[in-house]
Formats: sequence, structure tokens, C-alpha cells
Amino acid sequence: LFIALFLLIASAGTASAAQWWLGNGQGVQTPLPFVPGSQDTLRLGIAGNSTAFSAVQVDFYLPTGAILMGEPYAGNITNGHQLTWRQSEDKQWMRIVLHSVKNSTMKTRKGELICIPVFWASDTKGSSCHTANSVLATPGSEAVTTTELQVSLTAKVEKKPITVNVSNTEQVHQAGNTAALTVTTLPADLKVE
Repeated sequence: LFIALFLLIASAGTASAAQWWLGNGQGVQTPLPFVPGSQDTLRLGIAGNSTAFSAVQVDFYLPTGAILMGEPYAGNITNGHQLTWRQSEDKQWMRIVLHSVKNSTMKTRKGELICIPVFWASDTKGSSCHTANSVLATPGSEAVTTTELQVSLTAKVEKKPITVNVSNTEQVHQAGNTAALTVTTLPADLKVE
């Protein structure tokens, strides 16, 4: 009994905790860049995991300015797993569950688990998101320790070529009158900040 207890205590510190990561079409970076006014796919994955697992439950809090544009779907390390999800009434978070009727393990212990299609509101400057209540489960229904995600997102400003036309530059100055200039930009919807 003493030897079994010693081995259990000694092995408790050898497994590493799995960590969530978030990526998109821009890659996996911190802070994660996004392009306001564009469609994107947020990719939620797991890293640092040394244990085979067959099921996942996670509450994912959507970044401010991200509008859900379709249903989340299973990532590339799933192995015939089904994804079910439900969004909260306030639309700020969703509970996502990946499971297998056959109790199959994922193809690998690390990688992309969940893909979430979103549209970034054009006035979004920056945001953040996080996970909560996450559980990875082994085929024997044992929980795998996970570290919750907390990540910042930064708007990536795309530089576009502009043309500025200035007219009425040659004016005769008269006392009491100010010169008037007309400025137009191409594209016309360009906002000057």
C-alpha cells in the first residue's frame, strides 16, 4: 500500500497540464490580430497535453465585436467526433462539446479541436476572449487537467492606397474672408481620424 501511494504521488507531477490556444487565418500569435469588417475562423486548440483524450467540454466566451457567422465545427485532430453546441441567451459565450459514440481518442494529443466562423464588426479596435469550465476526458472518463485560455486580440489595420485631390488652391485673399479648400479622397468611404 505504501509503495502504491508513493507511485501515485510521484506520478502526479509528471503529466503536464494541457493549455488552450486560439488562432485564426493570421496564425497563432499573442495578441492575436484580426481585420475589422472581415470574415474569419477562430481556431480553438490544445497544446502541452501528454494524455490521450476522447471528449471535450468548454465554455468559450466570444471576443467583443465577433459575430457568429455559422455553426462551430470539429477541428483537424478529431476522429469522427460529433460537435454539439449551445449559445447563451446573451450571445456572449457558448458551451461546446466534442464526443464520440465509439469513445474514440483524438488523432493526436495536441492540435486544433474547434473552428468557429465569425465576422468582425468594422468598428472593433481590440478585444479579448477566454474559456471556462473546460474538461478533457480520457476514454476511461478521467479528467485531464487544463489551463484556461485568456487572450487579447488586436485589430490589424490594412493600409490601402488613397488619392487626395485638393481644389481651389489659387484664391485672391480679401480681408475678412478665409480661404476655402475642397478635399476629396478616393476611395470616398475613407474615414480620416
